[in-house]
Amino acid sequence: MNKETKIKKLFTTIYGGNFESIKPDYLKSKKEEEKQITDKCHNQECRNKCASFGNRQDIPYLKNIENIKTFVVAESPAKGIDKGKLGHVFGWEYFEENSKGMIKQYENYFFNVLNLNRETTYITDGTKCYSHKSIFSKAFQNCKNYLSEEIDIIKPKEVLVISKQNSLIQHLKCIQAKYNFKLKVIPHPSNQNISKIPTVSEIFKTLGKINNNEKWINLGEQINEEYEILRGNLKR
Repeated sequence: MNKETKIKKLFTTIYGGNFESIKPDYLKSKKEEEKQITDKCHNQECRNKCASFGNRQDIPYLKNIENIKTFVVAESPAKGIDKGKLGHVFGWEYFEENSKGMIKQYENYFFNVLNLNRETTYITDGTKCYSHKSIFSKAFQNCKNYLSEEIDIIKPKEVLVISKQNSLIQHLKCIQAKYNFKLKVIPHPSNQNISKIPTVSEIFKTLGKINNNEKWINLGEQINEEYEILRGNLKR
């Protein structure tokens, strides 16, 4: 089997009989009532004990599965109002279609700020159903083998993790040697921490002035300059 067939088979196992395609047109063409998942996660033991079972699920982002080099792992699908239905990770079905709001910000982050290649990037979730951070580690125990299978199929050169969840990061570290990929943790595209950068810049400049430390002053100015460039990229 080629990679695309293997991925479809894997997600059919996870999502059930309604999962037919990894292409965005599949969900766009479905009527709202047809998007409901009726038989997802065929592992009965997992279904019985998983706290996240029944929540929203997302289809991974990809263009050409045979050429994937970068594998991006987020924590879980978004909460959303479409509980129990299939969506697309980071709303990627609207990428390249005059995306707006947060979806545009996500698209800019991946392909402008991080400069990832659209054709060689794959984006998925650690847990396959929406999982609140308070129960993520428990839910991930039921999904970690699915993530390992994805990596085994894709065989990426690098894995980028958008998460601070120790269970996810440690699992990837454990399988890193087996699947031979580089591992890096990156900020979430919502940029919650990026907004704190100007404060850090001012701290360095203020302390530099108080202590007559030119190096700290210059560092504060440099941080602010880099922040303005980053903010400009995010608003493209």
